Amino acid sequence: MKIISFKNWLIKENERERIFATEDEWYDYSESMHELQDDIEYNLYHEMLDFQPGDRVSWSVVPANRAKKIWKDYGELNIVRDTKGIQMIKDILITNINKLYLINAICGHDTFLPQNEWKDKFEMTPEQLEKVKEATDDYHFLTYNNQDLISDYGLPKLLQELPLLYKAKDEIEILQVSDRIFNIVHPRNDLAGFFIEGGSKTLYEMSHDGEK
Repeated sequence: MKIISFKNWLIKENERERIFATEDEWYDYSESMHELQDDIEYNLYHEMLDFQPGDRVSWSVVPANRAKKIWKDYGELNIVRDTKGIQMIKDILITNINKLYLINAICGHDTFLPQNEWKDKFEMTPEQLEKVKEATDDYHFLTYNNQDLISDYGLPKLLQELPLLYKAKDEIEILQVSDRIFNIVHPRNDLAGFFIEGGSKTLYEMSHDGEK
């Protein structure tokens, strides 16, 4: 499945769903996502310049025990006590959806190749161009837990939840949108592992905690 460019997708999705009530809210979201994408792209570009055989791209996931405790509290008490923890989860999910989108494109699973724009954007030398190509072609670099950081199945669904997660401010609302995201990735252990420590196993434990 091909994903349209991020900017065009943002515009199309907002026109279709009217997710944001005002133009100011929409502008804030759009600008924030573009800034985050630029930061991710810049950092990834420099990781590629520093690439050595055996290196892997930097990647962070939600800590399993922290998430399980938050979900257990909510299930038992209907409250989120760990406010810093749920905000951390929100930040990681937003970052990882955007980073997965970028890496998907770099690996040729979109309508454009970001690295084709880097020559002018970063004023690259021939040596830097070769270094980026070396990192992109490396079998291990764009992987996490020995899985390619690619998702044609889950990414469109994750992008649909992205503005709703960004928009969520209340801790319970953040948890509920995060839970929908975990439900999207749960069936695929490789994809789940890109977002939470322990992958599908952790998500199963979170969803079945307290049943016994």
